[in-house]
Amino acid sequence: MRGWLTIRVHGKLLLKRFITFSFRLRSEFEFEVGERERHDVRIEKTRRLMFAFANPQPIRAFVDGRLVAQVDGVS
Repeated sequence: MRGWLTIRVHGKLLLKRFITFSFRLRSEFEFEVGERERHDVRIEKTRRLMFAFANPQPIRAFVDGRLVAQVDGVS
């Protein structure tokens, strides 16, 4: 599987990366947002070892170390 990963905050492009096949079971993306009030953001995406393309890939978002959003993912 391959495709573009794009992360935007308030319309501002923070990350654009072309993803190719990977053996990683978990991907993490960390960045800082805000101008006057800064926040650390971490996004985690996990997948199963076998048949990852056919299973949901949960995505979790953390702000300042606190879980703020979770999506079961799509297959």
